[in-house]
Amino acid sequence: MSLKILIPSRGRANCVKTTSVVNGAILCVAESQAEAYREFNPGVEVVAHPEDLEIPGPVARKWAWMYEHFGHHVFILDDDIVSCVRLHAAKGDSYKVSPEVATELIYNADDIAAQMGCYLFGFNTQPDPRNYHGLKPFRMTGMCWASGMGLRPGSKIWWHEGFDIYDDFWIVLLNKYHHRFAFFDDRFCFRDAGDTFTGTGGAAEFRTKETGKKDFELLKKYFGDAIKPKQDSPRSKRKSEWQPTLNVDF
Repeated sequence: MSLKILIPSRGRANCVKTTSVVNGAILCVAESQAEAYREFNPGVEVVAHPEDLEIPGPVARKWAWMYEHFGHHVFILDDDIVSCVRLHAAKGDSYKVSPEVATELIYNADDIAAQMGCYLFGFNTQPDPRNYHGLKPFRMTGMCWASGMGLRPGSKIWWHEGFDIYDDFWIVLLNKYHHRFAFFDDRFCFRDAGDTFTGTGGAAEFRTKETGKKDFELLKKYFGDAIKPKQDSPRSKRKSEWQPTLNVDF
């Protein structure tokens, strides 16, 4: 299969979690860090990208490089994914799925997207089973995080290298503009460690009020009222003042 499961990472050679959640993933790191990642992650393929794509600089440049390098057919996961969870579990079922099942789910979603003729695919963005709607196991619209995002070749999608943290909103809205629909399997979710704005390494230091404001305003420039500030809800609190949310009716 041509689909590549990618884990972009930086500064976390000794604490990558995602390689235990899926099989056959490729770590994508800067040239200067590649040897350390190979040392701490034996048996995992490590692909080095040019050093000038390393932070500081827009994070989306690295995503754009991966997208081009691997032939526009990728599924991207953050390096701090701790589990793939089953949101429709019946009594007695395991909440977590095995790496074999998680990997099969990714390839299955890619295959369904191909049959549907869409270019963007992914999974549920909410790991809390209370937010899962049992009568709506699949979506063809809505949000998909960059950590858990699949892209297929042949689309009009491209990575805007001016984004630091909200590049996933750019991809989702650009896909909606050009292609109108996607495929999301809401029965499952890839759950991260929950320290997006407080962790070390990765792009944690880039997730600031300033970069959030810049990215939010850039989204507004391109998509206008299709984006709006996120509001707190009982089960979902804002992580930052400038955190966006989609504002589309279809």
